[in-house]
Order: sequence, then C-alpha cells, then structure tokens
Amino acid sequence: MRYLALALFAEGASDHEFLPRLLLRLTTEISASISTEPVEIAEQFIRASVSSRIGPQTRPERVEALFGSALEAIDLLFIHADGQNDSNAAFDERVLPCCRHLRDRFPEIPFGCVGVVPVRETEAWAIADVDAVTRALGTRKSAQELGLPQSARSAERSPDPKAVLRNAQRIALGGRRHVRAPTSAILAVLGETVALGVLRELPAFRDFEGRLRGALEELWRAA
Repeated sequence: MRYLALALFAEGASDHEFLPRLLLRLTTEISASISTEPVEIAEQFIRASVSSRIGPQTRPERVEALFGSALEAIDLLFIHADGQNDSNAAFDERVLPCCRHLRDRFPEIPFGCVGVVPVRETEAWAIADVDAVTRALGTRKSAQELGLPQSARSAERSPDPKAVLRNAQRIALGGRRHVRAPTSAILAVLGETVALGVLRELPAFRDFEGRLRGALEELWRAA
C-alpha cells in the first residue's frame, strides 16, 4: 500500500473550493495507472493561500513559512498561480522559484512540487465543461441561454471566467425567490464533476497533468 499526503498553496478562497477536489481526482487516476500496488490518498489537503498573514516575505519565503514545518509529511505540494494570459511566464516567475527555494532549504526531504497554472484563472477550468456547469446550477437552460462558453478553448479565452460563472448562476436562478448555493459551493461541485477529458483539450491543463505525472513517477522511483 502506498500513501500520499497532498498540500496546496493557492491564490484565493475560490481556488480552495475547486482545486483540491480536481487535484485529488487527477492524482488518484494517475497514481492508479503507474502504481503496481494499491494507493491511498488523504482526502484532506494541507492548505494555505497567498493572503495568509505571516509577514512580508517573498512568495518563496511565504511558501516555506506555511509548509516548511509540515514538509516531511507532504508527498505532493501543488503551487497554484493564475496565468494572467501567459501561463509559461506565471510558471517561471511564481511557481519555479518556490519549488527551487524549498528544495534548496530541505534537500533531504523527498517531495513533489507541482505547478498548477491555468492560462488566466482557475474558474476557466471550472466552466470548461458546460454540461457539468448546467448540472451544478440545477437548470435546464442551455449553455447559450446561460452565457456559457461553447467549448473548453473558448472558456480558457474568457477574460473574466469568474464573472461568466456568476452571471450563469444569476440567469439560472431567474425570478425564483428561493436561495441558491453560493458560487463557492458551485465551484466545489464542479471540482468533483468537471470532465477530465474536457480539460485535456486545454494545453495548460495538459502541461499541468504532465508535471503531475512526472512528479508521481519520481516519487515512485525514490520509494
């Protein structure tokens, strides 16, 4: 039996609703494909965000302050950065320095450090699967009626995917008076239901999945 403990450093509260559920699903799928023995993955992530109040450190120092004391118990640390329309630059400038800093500071600890970098924002991945979005919203309205993108690639090109999801939720609610779930709850549902096959249409997601597979394979070799 192999055990994996996961941790996530993300840029905002909404990312902590969507990403852990998505990352757990993908890590489970990849682990099963490369392991010759059963794999048990802790469902509870060790979590922290950019906004955590721990002083004026640089981003790598902040990640160390948040996770350094727990690093011996972490197998995979996911570091999220919104791409802001240049996911490669975001990875190089906001993910790699953190991974390198931790490896320099804790060379004796074997752990995987994996960048999670959508082209713009995490919500673009959340709205990529329109069938999952309409189910999460509990509506029979079409994607077009909800103002949702017609494909995963168009979701990724959306300049404000957060606003797209909020608007779809507003339209789904219509004139009914009962209270719907907050957007954070919708994101939690989408983290569990968005189709991985749809996300694999996006180059940024495929890049992330490749990094995750590589990190897991390295952990297996080191065991």
